[in-house]
Amino acid sequence: RILVEFERASGLDASADGRRLVCTTGKRANTHLTLIDARTGAFERLRREHELGVYNVPRFSPSGDELLYNYAQPAGAAYAVKLLDLRTRNSTWLTPRGFKAWEPDWLPDGSQIVLVKNDPRKLYRDLHVMPAEGGEARNLTFWLEHDEEPAWSPDGREIAFMRVSKLGRRVAT
Repeated sequence: RILVEFERASGLDASADGRRLVCTTGKRANTHLTLIDARTGAFERLRREHELGVYNVPRFSPSGDELLYNYAQPAGAAYAVKLLDLRTRNSTWLTPRGFKAWEPDWLPDGSQIVLVKNDPRKLYRDLHVMPAEGGEARNLTFWLEHDEEPAWSPDGREIAFMRVSKLGRRVAT
């Protein structure tokens, strides 16, 4: 069954209770975070006018009350990670502007997030973990390859990710 149709959509995630979905809709520098009722298909675009830019990879918190997402301003600034409180619609920066971080995912207990960060001193992207409320990001991987698309295991003990190199894309933990 088709719930709703968008010309362009990506980054689909479901809330833990299965009642809501979230994705990014729109084109290039005109994207939106879009909440979808999983039962009816009714949707709401969450972008606020003072946050014109590119949204990507939204992820529900384990409680379903917050969203992590990537955000970049349309002038070509690097992606950073923001947190949106779905109850108040207030958003906060979890990483500084220009931090070059993306693809966040929640630890299942909601206390930490894993993200991909591009260290300006290196040519490669590594995985970092930081407190869910923001703070210092700790590097987990130190390879001469790109580490991307992290996902916590349900028990929170491991992080699966893609390791990308000239050899191709490999799944790693």
